[in-house]
Amino acid sequence: MTRYDHDAMKRAIRQELRLHPLAEPISMTNLHVAVTGDLVIPGRRHNMARATRKIIAELRAEGCPIGFTSDGYFWAATPEELTGTIDRFHSSALHSLRIVKALRQISSTALAHQVRLDLDADEQGVTP
Repeated sequence: MTRYDHDAMKRAIRQELRLHPLAEPISMTNLHVAVTGDLVIPGRRHNMARATRKIIAELRAEGCPIGFTSDGYFWAATPEELTGTIDRFHSSALHSLRIVKALRQISSTALAHQVRLDLDADEQGVTP
């Protein structure tokens, strides 16, 4: 796996994204290639772009107006251009909170009962 200079890559991502308004977003693959010069291997695209995605998250947390559409990333010029991205993050956060709530509602008694059922099934040679 290629190692990247974090600060240099962060500067390069910021510079590249500023060239892409909402009307001309850049895909993750093309952004990664533009800032690293690396070719992206099909089937490994997700792992290869992990550093790029992490830096985009950092830039957003620092206040950079980086939006996203189904066509790719863009540098927003107005707060309205970020609405879709904000809505997507909000929806994802709500989904995560619903999962947290459901997991917290699982009682230790129910978990202990499940372990007991698994053990009983193992003793009987049955796959649960």
